[in-house]
Parts: sequence; structure tokens; C-alpha cells
Amino acid sequence: MAEVITNEVYGKNYHATSAGINVFGKCPMQYDALAALQRAGYDVTKIHHVSRRLTYDMVKAADIVIAVNCRYASALHAAYPDCAGKITCFANDIDIPYDGDTVGYDRCFYELCEGIESILCPGGFRG
Repeated sequence: MAEVITNEVYGKNYHATSAGINVFGKCPMQYDALAALQRAGYDVTKIHHVSRRLTYDMVKAADIVIAVNCRYASALHAAYPDCAGKITCFANDIDIPYDGDTVGYDRCFYELCEGIESILCPGGFRG
């Protein structure tokens, strides 16, 4: 969801890609995540996200790497110590909900929106 939100809201100034540290195989975005985006007004027919595992090359090429929580950021610092300066996390940890947790996915959506805006546009400007 973070990739979609960032590219839709801030796409004039930023380009985001999403990857995970606990990804095994390439899977489409979870139904509940798509449904949360749709409830928020996004056109989900345009979303063709496929999960992928974060790699050293991706971290090295990125300007900034934003982890959803501090635990993940710590794991990334340990895995990629030479890139630690570009790895950060949201001010408030974001819990990733489980399948079927509609309320959790909606909460996650809004927490991602707030977290992304606080990092990319701390003054509140939307690109």
C-alpha cells in the first residue's frame, strides 16, 4: 500500500517501490490491502503490484529506505550496515494486519498516509 499511496499522492516529486524482508515468492497484493485502497478512493484496476524481497542492490540504489516499524529498520541496519544512513522508519510503528482484518487494513492505510506525509512533506505540502 505504501508504494501505491506514495506514487499516487507524491508522484510528481517522488517514486516509490515496495519490497519486504519476509517475502517468499512473487504474489499479488493481498485482497484486503486492495480493498482498503479501494475504500479510500483508489482505482485498484490500475494496481499491478507483485511482492518482492528487498535486496542489497535495491537498498544501495535507493535515496531513502523507510521501514514500517523500528524492528524492521534495525534488521535492515544489521543486514546493510554500509547503507544505514539512508534507512529510517516511521515515527509510529505500523502494524501489518493479517488477512481478513478489514479494520486493521483501513487503520494501516491511514497510518501509512500519515507516516509517508510526515517523512516526505513534514510541512504538510502534497506534491
